[in-house]
Amino acid sequence: MRPTLFLGTPYMKMSIACLTAAAALFALLPPAQAQTWQRSGMKQGYYAAYAGNADGARLRVDCGQSDEVLSITYIPRRAPASARSAAGAIVIDGRRFAGSFEVAGDEIKVGADDLDSLELVKDAVAHMRNGRSLTIELPQLRLRDSFALNGAAQALGRCR
Repeated sequence: MRPTLFLGTPYMKMSIACLTAAAALFALLPPAQAQTWQRSGMKQGYYAAYAGNADGARLRVDCGQSDEVLSITYIPRRAPASARSAAGAIVIDGRRFAGSFEVAGDEIKVGADDLDSLELVKDAVAHMRNGRSLTIELPQLRLRDSFALNGAAQALGRCR
C-alpha cells in the first residue's frame, strides 16, 4: 500500500474535490435563485442540500455515503471575524441546537470534527424536515442569519 498525503485515499480525495466543486457552484448562484432549497447531483457518493436567503447568506448540508449527514456549513453575507471557532446555535422554530462551530475563511462549519458536533447536526437535520425557519446565531462573531425551510425535506432526500 503506498502512503497517502493528509487527505487519505484517492477515493477520499476525489470525494472532497466533488464537494468542493458543489460548494463553488453554490457560491455562484444569484440570491433570488438561491432562496429555494436545492440539491446537488450525487458525486462519488456525496451530495449537498443548500439554500440562501435574501440577504446573501448561504447554508449547506453535506451528506455522504449511506445518506449520513456529514456537516452543516454556513457562509454569512459578510466575512466572519478572525477566529478558529465560536460558540453558537442553530435554532429551528424556536428549538436551539447549541454547540461549537469551526471558522475556516468565509465558511463556518459544524459537524465534521467530533461526535458532539455530529449529533448536533443530526438532530438539526431531523428537525429541518418539518420546520418552517432556521436561524444561525453566533454571538461571539456578531452573526445571525435566518433561512426558510420550504423545500428542505425534499432537497435533503434520505440524508439523516
